[in-house]
Amino acid sequence: DPLIVWGPGSQGRDFVYISDVISAIWKILTLDCKESNVFNISTGVLVTFNEIARKLALIEGYHPVIQNSLDQPTGVQKRVGSPNLLKSYGWLPKIPLEEGLERVLFGLQQQGVGNLLDQ
Repeated sequence: DPLIVWGPGSQGRDFVYISDVISAIWKILTLDCKESNVFNISTGVLVTFNEIARKLALIEGYHPVIQNSLDQPTGVQKRVGSPNLLKSYGWLPKIPLEEGLERVLFGLQQQGVGNLLDQ
Protein backbone atom coordinates (compact mmCIF):
# COMPACT_ATOMS: atom_id res chain seq x y z
CA ASP A 1 0.00 0.00 0.00
CA PRO A 2 1.33 3.44 -0.88
CA LEU A 3 1.61 6.17 1.71
CA ILE A 4 -0.25 9.19 0.39
CA VAL A 5 1.14 12.67 1.00
CA TRP A 6 -0.99 15.64 -0.02
CA GLY A 7 0.62 17.86 -2.61
CA PRO A 8 4.06 17.35 -4.12
CA GLY A 9 5.58 16.52 -0.71
CA SER A 10 8.26 19.16 -1.19
CA GLN A 11 6.41 21.50 1.13
CA GLY A 12 8.43 21.80 4.31
CA ARG A 13 8.35 22.95 7.89
CA ASP A 14 10.71 23.46 10.80
CA PHE A 15 9.59 20.87 13.37
CA VAL A 16 10.28 21.47 17.08
CA TYR A 17 9.30 19.00 19.79
CA ILE A 18 6.90 20.41 22.41
CA SER A 19 9.31 20.12 25.35
CA ASP A 20 11.81 22.21 23.38
CA VAL A 21 9.10 24.79 22.66
CA ILE A 22 8.31 24.98 26.38
CA SER A 23 11.99 25.35 27.31
CA ALA A 24 12.38 28.11 24.71
CA ILE A 25 9.36 29.99 26.05
CA TRP A 26 10.72 29.64 29.59
CA LYS A 27 14.10 30.94 28.43
CA ILE A 28 12.46 33.95 26.75
CA LEU A 29 10.35 34.72 29.83
CA THR A 30 13.42 34.69 32.09
CA LEU A 31 15.60 36.91 29.87
CA ASP A 32 16.44 40.41 31.01
CA CYS A 33 15.94 42.09 27.61
CA LYS A 34 16.03 45.85 27.45
CA GLU A 35 14.66 46.03 23.91
CA SER A 36 11.79 44.36 22.13
CA ASN A 37 12.74 41.22 20.20
CA VAL A 38 11.05 38.64 18.01
CA PHE A 39 12.19 35.14 18.88
CA ASN A 40 11.81 32.25 16.45
CA ILE A 41 11.43 28.97 18.30
CA SER A 42 12.93 26.82 15.60
CA THR A 43 15.72 24.48 14.61
CA GLY A 44 16.56 26.26 11.38
CA VAL A 45 16.17 22.95 9.52
CA LEU A 46 13.59 22.56 6.77
CA VAL A 47 12.07 19.06 6.61
CA THR A 48 9.77 18.16 3.72
CA PHE A 49 6.46 16.37 4.14
CA ASN A 50 7.86 13.47 2.07
CA GLU A 51 10.76 13.20 4.54
CA ILE A 52 8.36 13.19 7.51
CA ALA A 53 6.25 10.49 5.85
CA ARG A 54 9.36 8.34 5.25
CA LYS A 55 10.61 8.82 8.81
CA LEU A 56 7.23 7.94 10.35
CA ALA A 57 6.92 4.87 8.12
CA LEU A 58 10.43 3.72 9.03
CA ILE A 59 9.71 4.06 12.76
CA GLU A 60 6.58 1.95 12.24
CA GLY A 61 8.56 -0.66 10.29
CA TYR A 62 6.75 0.15 7.07
CA HIS A 63 8.56 0.69 3.76
CA PRO A 64 5.93 2.19 1.46
CA VAL A 65 6.08 3.88 -1.86
CA ILE A 66 5.36 7.55 -1.20
CA GLN A 67 2.51 8.65 -3.46
CA ASN A 68 1.94 12.38 -3.81
CA SER A 69 -1.64 13.50 -4.27
CA LEU A 70 -1.28 16.59 -6.41
CA ASP A 71 -5.01 17.32 -6.44
CA GLN A 72 -5.05 17.95 -2.68
CA PRO A 73 -4.33 21.31 -1.00
CA THR A 74 -0.70 21.92 -0.13
CA GLY A 75 -0.68 25.09 1.98
CA VAL A 76 2.42 27.20 2.36
CA GLN A 77 5.40 25.76 0.48
CA LYS A 78 8.08 26.43 3.12
CA ARG A 79 8.23 27.62 6.72
CA VAL A 80 11.55 27.58 8.51
CA GLY A 81 12.75 29.93 11.22
CA SER A 82 16.15 31.20 12.23
CA PRO A 83 17.06 30.14 15.77
CA ASN A 84 20.04 32.53 15.88
CA LEU A 85 18.64 35.06 18.37
CA LEU A 86 17.60 32.38 20.85
CA LYS A 87 20.93 30.60 20.31
CA SER A 88 22.72 33.82 21.23
CA TYR A 89 20.98 33.60 24.62
CA GLY A 90 22.07 29.98 25.09
CA TRP A 91 18.97 28.07 23.97
CA LEU A 92 19.15 25.12 21.62
CA PRO A 93 16.55 22.45 20.91
CA LYS A 94 17.46 19.15 22.59
CA ILE A 95 15.10 16.60 21.00
CA PRO A 96 16.15 15.42 17.52
CA LEU A 97 13.37 15.08 14.94
CA GLU A 98 13.42 11.27 14.87
CA GLU A 99 13.20 11.04 18.67
CA GLY A 100 10.31 13.51 18.70
CA LEU A 101 8.45 11.47 16.09
CA GLU A 102 9.05 8.29 18.09
CA ARG A 103 7.70 9.97 21.22
CA VAL A 104 4.59 11.15 19.38
CA LEU A 105 3.90 7.69 17.95
CA PHE A 106 4.48 6.07 21.35
CA GLY A 107 2.08 8.53 22.98
CA LEU A 108 -0.57 7.79 20.37
CA GLN A 109 -0.14 4.06 20.92
CA GLN A 110 -0.47 4.56 24.68
CA GLN A 111 -3.77 6.31 24.02
CA GLY A 112 -4.98 3.32 22.03
CA VAL A 113 -4.67 4.91 18.61
CA GLY A 114 -2.50 2.01 17.41
CA ASN A 115 -0.43 2.18 14.29
CA LEU A 116 -0.68 5.72 12.90
CA LEU A 117 -0.16 4.54 9.35
CA ASP A 118 -3.15 2.17 9.54
CA GLN A 119 -5.55 5.10 10.08
